[in-house]
Amino acid sequence: VKKLDISRRFYIKPVLFFNFCHYIYMKLLSTISLLLILTTSYAKADVLNYKNINSLAGIICQQVLEEKDSSFISKFSIDKTQLDKNEFKVQLTGTCNAEVKNGQITKVGEEIELSFYSSKETAKGRLGIKEIRIDLNSLGFSQVLIKDPLFNEAVKIKFTSSKWSSNNMIVTFEPIKLQFNGNQALEDTANLKLKDSTVYNLWNFEAYSCNNNLEQKDCSRLTSKL
Repeated sequence: VKKLDISRRFYIKPVLFFNFCHYIYMKLLSTISLLLILTTSYAKADVLNYKNINSLAGIICQQVLEEKDSSFISKFSIDKTQLDKNEFKVQLTGTCNAEVKNGQITKVGEEIELSFYSSKETAKGRLGIKEIRIDLNSLGFSQVLIKDPLFNEAVKIKFTSSKWSSNNMIVTFEPIKLQFNGNQALEDTANLKLKDSTVYNLWNFEAYSCNNNLEQKDCSRLTSKL
């Protein structure tokens, strides 16, 4: 009877074994990378809600304001468009810093426009003739650069240790808390309190902002005229 050599029949060449392990390793890396991309994308999509974008617009208007003696009002409107099953666009339009004196609008302010795509880590916009660039990460907006092409001047807004909202809920146990350029902003019942102004109706697709020396009812009445 011929004796079978079992070890030879089940012998695997080292090269084949190495190639097999390398194949499995690359498949695992590819799967992990895909999961990270999807997680970042979904987290970024959560950031692009009404409360965060209205807050950002209010902060931009405040930071570019040079004159502090008069009262100023701003108004924002947000439109969301589903581009395909995996991507959407959010666009904010409105008016920044219309001047108010003696209860009347005396200067119309500047037009503001911000455009966000759920698949991109940067957003662009404009404020009058100024160009705006916004950097995003999975936690929210990290930095805003507002550049004046005529005078080659720029205003930078750097967010540090900030907490943005993950939803549009009016009542929340995790309010927006922001730190930027030595300033603070805090959400209070769906309004954002800044040093010199307040952004109202954060949760809505229409929001408005006024100096703190204006009552909300007067602010609402005036911004309805913009």
